[in-house]
Amino acid sequence: MPTGFEKASLPMGNAYIGRTTPLHVAQLVLLILKEAFLELEEGHPFRFTEDFNTTRILFDTVFNKDSEAYGKKPAIIVSRGPINTTPLSMGDLAMKDVTTGNSMRSSMIQSSVGIKVIARESMSADILAQDTFAILMTTRTALPILTNVHSVTSLNVSPVNKYEENDALYFAEVTMSFVMQNMWTWEFEPTLLNSISLKFNEDTDLYKQVLCLS
Repeated sequence: MPTGFEKASLPMGNAYIGRTTPLHVAQLVLLILKEAFLELEEGHPFRFTEDFNTTRILFDTVFNKDSEAYGKKPAIIVSRGPINTTPLSMGDLAMKDVTTGNSMRSSMIQSSVGIKVIARESMSADILAQDTFAILMTTRTALPILTNVHSVTSLNVSPVNKYEENDALYFAEVTMSFVMQNMWTWEFEPTLLNSISLKFNEDTDLYKQVLCLS
């Protein structure tokens, strides 16, 4: 496990989304990979540094798809995969207070982190994909400590293929699938029912129900 991973703090999130969404998990994985390759010894063919002139590999996100650096040095691109949810119970209900109507809701979320390794040599792409796989395999049990990930359900590495946008490049993909749990509360302002009065409608011979709420 890379030095500095132990020093990682919980993702803070922001005012609009929670601190451990699948996007935050992908960002945490990117940080872990950077730290691991940063700790490689001087002279290692895939040692990472923050300086473009000295680093042997590059890290990027899928949002920078048209980066001109691709092909100049091996690159590792990290992105968030699809997200879906599985209900745990009817109405996502976990707990309810019958006196107030307030309740705790919960649902399981399945998602993944996709990592694409791009290099000019097929062997470089394969070696980096294997290293990435090993790093994630040895650190996956730490993810539940830092996030609300319950478990990493699978790790997969694809064969090396020609890069679809450049025949001179090769790529391999590493996919880490995981399950996480989201919880939220429903709170209701108390509404008192003062009375229920039934009025007889002589014209229609039907009862009309009138609710008087505070």
